[in-house]
Amino acid sequence: MKGQFRKLNNNGQALLFVVVAMTIALSVGVAVSSRTLQVSSRVSRSDTSARVFAAAEGGIDRLLAQSEQLLDRLSAKNPNCQEMGFSSIPGDTTRCVLNYQKAVSDNAESRAVLSAKTFSHTDIMGSTAYYETDIPSGQTKNIELTGMNSIRLCWQNSSSAIEYILYGPVTTTRNFLKASGNLVFSTDISSTGFTDAKGEAIREGYPLPYCHNVSVTGMTGLRVRSIFQGSKVAVVPVSPSSLPAQGYRLYSRGELVQDGDIKTTKAIVVYRSYNTAPAFFDYAIFSNNDVP
Repeated sequence: MKGQFRKLNNNGQALLFVVVAMTIALSVGVAVSSRTLQVSSRVSRSDTSARVFAAAEGGIDRLLAQSEQLLDRLSAKNPNCQEMGFSSIPGDTTRCVLNYQKAVSDNAESRAVLSAKTFSHTDIMGSTAYYETDIPSGQTKNIELTGMNSIRLCWQNSSSAIEYILYGPVTTTRNFLKASGNLVFSTDISSTGFTDAKGEAIREGYPLPYCHNVSVTGMTGLRVRSIFQGSKVAVVPVSPSSLPAQGYRLYSRGELVQDGDIKTTKAIVVYRSYNTAPAFFDYAIFSNNDVP
């Protein structure tokens, strides 16, 4: 009898070991499977995000290559989508769509929904909207002024001087500004012809510390150059209280569509200023001799 009990006890221990081993193996298997599913899900989401972003980016690239005439029509909500190389959206006459060709085995398709509108300012302080930009040393920026009577030209860097050219259908004037008492000229550069601008406290209408009021009646544009050092520059409208359009705000929304449903989207916004001549053209404009 004792031998039989000992045999039964041994059999019970073996069964217990088998159950414990199977439990451990099952737990490890479930953990590995769960981790594999999580990794696969992350990879899928990452691939989807990259794909829809690429669709939006491709749409922006195509918009940036369009002529101002076609962008004007898109901004006016009356686009010629086919002429721009896009497709029309059924029931929507204000936007265009760029459809990407998909692989035969692909269940989802990518597309970019495109729109545009003009912009006249980049920043707002209080109730005053103004145009601000960074201008590296020796570089230029053009600002549209059609219909303006007066503006305030401001800059940030006291070690930078500002050259500004006003141009219109009849006259062109060239002027220079510097921060009062801050800019020291070297012996080979004359300070004659530079107008001093006093430092101002930052407040509405004065977004940067050095400002100068400029009469621009009858002028159509302003060309600003940063001298000696680069600086942030702002153009504040005084009369009237808003600037004319300065360029286009381009919008591209990438979409991933499957079985007619939009699965995910991602949007990109880019600002494109009106076309202007680069800075080196000024050397030809103001040269006293012929330029080869």
